[in-house]
Order: sequence, then structure tokens, then C-alpha cells
Amino acid sequence: METDRIYMLRDNTPLTTTTPQHILLLNQFNSRSTVIWNPWIEKSKRISQFSPADFNSMFCIETANVLEDAVTLKPNETHQIGMQLSIEPQD
Repeated sequence: METDRIYMLRDNTPLTTTTPQHILLLNQFNSRSTVIWNPWIEKSKRISQFSPADFNSMFCIETANVLEDAVTLKPNETHQIGMQLSIEPQD
């Protein structure tokens, strides 16, 4: 099933995602919202970087500024966001 979820983080708390093989730790900068998604079957057919079965073993993590984390910029203002992703083996 296609998945597109927003997670709101508090006080720069790292987001932890656990897979059968790894523990992923995401630290974000200038952002408290994260989007995790998987395109599933139909949408993955339209993504040129995907092989037909890639959706079975992937998900995408994106740092963002959405919902109450949205940033409004005035002309000539800038805003930068970033993330650091660490991967640890699963015991």
C-alpha cells in the first residue's frame, strides 16, 4: 500500500526507525517534521530510478517543514534545513 506519513518531532529529538537489519537515527536541523513514504506498485512504475520490485524493500525519509512546522519567507529571505542519518546494525 502506498504510504506517505508525516512525523512531528519535539525539541530536536532524533527520529528512530527500526528495520529487521538496522536501526536508523535521523537528526534534523531547522526542521521538526519528517515525511516517510513508499510509492508502492503503481507510483513506483513512474519513478525512473526504480526497478519493478524496489518498492518491496525501500522507504524514503525526508526532512521537511510541514503543517505547524511550515516556514514562511519574505522576499530575499532564506531558510536551510538538513539531516544527518546514522545507521547501526540490528542486534
